[in-house]
Amino acid sequence: MAGDTQLGVAGTTNSQLVLSFPGTNHASTEHVGGKAHSLIHLASAGLAVPPGVVLTSQFFDPWCETVLVSAEWRLLPAAPADQWRALCESIKQQVSTLPLSDLQQQAMDSLRAQLAALTDSALFAVRSSSPQEDLQGASFAGGYETRLGVRPDHILDAVRTCFASAFDARVFAYKAARGMRLTSPRMAVVVQAQLDSEVAGVAFSLNPLSNDHDEAVIDANWGQGETVVAGRVTPDHWVLEKRSGRIVEHSINDKRLTSWLRPDGGLLERHDYRRGEACLSEDQLGELLAVINRVELLFEHPVDIEWAIAKGSIRVLQARPVTAFVPLPSALMTQPGERRRLYMDVALSSGFTINAPISTMGLDVFRRLASDIVQVALGVRRAIPSGEDALIVLDGGRMYLDLSNVMWLGGPRLMARKMRIADAMVARILESIDPREYRASRRPGWARLRHLWRLPVAGWRMRRLIANSVLPFIASERSHRRIVQQLSAYERELAASSDNALPLAAYWDRYVASRLQTLFDVSMASVGPGVLAMQAFTHLAKPITHNDPELEGKLDRGFAGNVVVDMSIAMQRLARQLPTAQHVDARELEGRLNAGALSASFMEEWDHFLRRFGHRGPMEMDVAHPRYGDAPGHALTQIAAMAVDSDRFDLAAASQRQIHARRVAAAAVIQKAGPIRRRLLQRLHWIIEHFAGMRDTPKHHVLLILHGLRRRLFLEGEQLVRDGRLDTAEQVFDLTIEELIAASTDPELDLRANRDKRLGFYEHLARQVINFPSVIDSRGRILRPPRSTPRDGEFCGVGLSPGIAAGPARTLRSPHEKPLAKGEILIAYTTDPGWTPIFTSAAAVVLEIGGALQHGALVARELGLPCVAGIEGVATAIRDGQLIEVDGSLGTVRLMPT
Repeated sequence: MAGDTQLGVAGTTNSQLVLSFPGTNHASTEHVGGKAHSLIHLASAGLAVPPGVVLTSQFFDPWCETVLVSAEWRLLPAAPADQWRALCESIKQQVSTLPLSDLQQQAMDSLRAQLAALTDSALFAVRSSSPQEDLQGASFAGGYETRLGVRPDHILDAVRTCFASAFDARVFAYKAARGMRLTSPRMAVVVQAQLDSEVAGVAFSLNPLSNDHDEAVIDANWGQGETVVAGRVTPDHWVLEKRSGRIVEHSINDKRLTSWLRPDGGLLERHDYRRGEACLSEDQLGELLAVINRVELLFEHPVDIEWAIAKGSIRVLQARPVTAFVPLPSALMTQPGERRRLYMDVALSSGFTINAPISTMGLDVFRRLASDIVQVALGVRRAIPSGEDALIVLDGGRMYLDLSNVMWLGGPRLMARKMRIADAMVARILESIDPREYRASRRPGWARLRHLWRLPVAGWRMRRLIANSVLPFIASERSHRRIVQQLSAYERELAASSDNALPLAAYWDRYVASRLQTLFDVSMASVGPGVLAMQAFTHLAKPITHNDPELEGKLDRGFAGNVVVDMSIAMQRLARQLPTAQHVDARELEGRLNAGALSASFMEEWDHFLRRFGHRGPMEMDVAHPRYGDAPGHALTQIAAMAVDSDRFDLAAASQRQIHARRVAAAAVIQKAGPIRRRLLQRLHWIIEHFAGMRDTPKHHVLLILHGLRRRLFLEGEQLVRDGRLDTAEQVFDLTIEELIAASTDPELDLRANRDKRLGFYEHLARQVINFPSVIDSRGRILRPPRSTPRDGEFCGVGLSPGIAAGPARTLRSPHEKPLAKGEILIAYTTDPGWTPIFTSAAAVVLEIGGALQHGALVARELGLPCVAGIEGVATAIRDGQLIEVDGSLGTVRLMPT
């Protein structure tokens, strides 16, 4: 490697512009880019890497400076996305003509000299190496350019091409999608000896399809690996067990096209070269697996590797962290070869619907609530079981049910029957599980016979809940009046002002823990009669409705008094009071609200809305997320969206139509029943009429408790900011209540350090995971339902709301990602109440996650929208604008011919 020869400008040296490997042991990513940083790391560790030279990002500074003052660049960052391509192509054209400065020319001369010293190769691979690519949070796979088989006299042209790709529209679109800055282009370029490979491909040290950490996946083709990387062929495919090397799965595929190095430069394509032969032997698979394991150990992270075999030896061409997998915290992981544990993500259930990392404070609040609930049920305060006895695991930004321990109470098929109503897809997964593989090897302490004495204790302490759940079947009207009175009194208590001057521990005891008994005795009890009556009515009506699915479908929707439906109706009332000019721009609407520039009737209605629903909002079960009362913009965004269609679609009228349709259907069933069955159905219908709409009442009350707690915690954060111990009040939600209590007596406790310890994993989750899996095991394997056999162009799920609708598909990851036009079919992973306004425009709803009690299904039924759930991958399998038909009765989604 050349020394630090002065190149003549402001002390810049050769080593700052040109670095060779092997020979360089340390270099910053900002200096050499992600790809080169990885290659230097690999070479320093002694792995077989083709030797090469890096033109560092400083080499390209003069070109960057020229681009950044161009007219096109000044327009680009603020231009709409549909103009990016033309502007980017113009910039790339400019780059192709930029001259070399004297300093750059000297660096190119040094590059050629260093390449000659490193290798006798006559051809080279020239690869872009952006400081932003090949990192744990962003791969930029396919975004930047590579040139293969480059002759020495063409290296400069290839370098220009790679540098120009920093300004490609693909890169800008990727950055925008990842929330990255668009205004700081940086690039380095790697020039490596080109291998004349016999076989090449890619490998993952984690199975990207199943997320299994114990499986490696290898794809390969004859010749150069470009055909595999670019997806131009279906390569040979192997899945290997990483510890034993056992082949778990393999397929020898149709390798119609291969790519080979031309002696005079460039690539030559061949067709049908050894198509039917496996391009890797078992010995080569074993050698390649050893390399994969070694690279993963070096990176301490699952890796994606490009490799090649030349002259019988394996070479690593690239290695980068896998960016698209679901990580588990170390506490939930078992060691390779150990018996695996199985977890169900409770945060995706109908009571939570949180498809995002839950804050540290959010998990801590749930942990403390669980402990207090044990005290309510048993009269003793105990921490929830942990370790091998865990029932609920609150870690890593998620809430998991430890199914391996739950299996000691019943097999997975029994659990599946209980889950079928709540989450159809999870039920199908559970039905396919072999308990011998996943049940915990020892019975958890809480499931042992010596604890049976706790059942009558719990029954006695829950006697009011049981009585309030059963009495409506005996004394319907009197019980209903009493429960309504108790609910009203409880809600007034929860909404009343609290004493925020209390120390945090005392606040919790007075305003959280002490209110859980009433939550059980009154709120939870209000749900029981409606649920039990619905189940009994459906069972008794089966002989009458079994041949009439339309009649049967009308019986499980249209319940008066549901708080989520009432909230949506209240939002639409507000939307209808807006002048037309405010229908679209939510930010302008918020500004006018803050300035008091909206009508008196709107302001009065708004105050009423906040009193009733100010404690609700998107991601509402996580105490860290602001409510409508804290951040009115969340509600105003939804109200502005509803305003567009408020004149054409009346939520209140639609709800009344559903209620009327259910009553008519119930009357028809009752009329057709015999005398005894008729009397029973009449009593059950009365209970349904008065109690079925209370399904969301307990959650509504829990959210009132959390809303008060959130405000108290925020005050704590503001005080810590004044004391100089936090930077913003919101950072309090990255801590635990115990840490805050300890901080009040220990001024030396470093809260920032505590926060920083866990923040990296949370940021990793937020950046990397789009959809959390419903069921995952302790080696990361995501369990999925068995594949059904749908007809061509058809997806099979579970029908949650009957009816048939057709229209163009629109996939949303969040309710505000993009507009949903009237008549489009909403496709989403899961939904919470923040999505409700979107439903008013939808012709139908399709969900990956959900069951009959999930929020999306509930609202769909109330609005008469067909709804299907439990179709894994549907949010990526169907593209925007594609015409589809949704049959909520059969549970199918069908692609329609165009």
